Amino acid sequence: MKDYYVETIFTGHGNEVKHVNDLIDRRLSRQHERAMKVKAMVTGQPLTAFDICKQLFPHAYERELSLTMSETIGQIDYLQSLGEIAEMEDDDGKKCYICN
Repeated sequence: MKDYYVETIFTGHGNEVKHVNDLIDRRLSRQHERAMKVKAMVTGQPLTAFDICKQLFPHAYERELSLTMSETIGQIDYLQSLGEIAEMEDDDGKKCYICN
């Protein structure tokens, strides 16, 4: 989106957005910060995606499991793409993630 000149975004909910690139930068920064929290969670201990989800969204994961798991998997994918975390199997054969 940052490659396109966009003057205004009409969101469909909330106010229109005038400074689009600033908003994109803030959102990407916030997502990166959340991903670094996930990285910290798996530093020194392998965790399943569900374990990460429960820690990332302790008050929401039970009532909004599909949304919170989707966000968690997105964070895991992002961290893997950066080479920050790796996938492994625990002793029970469950897929886990650990910091590289």
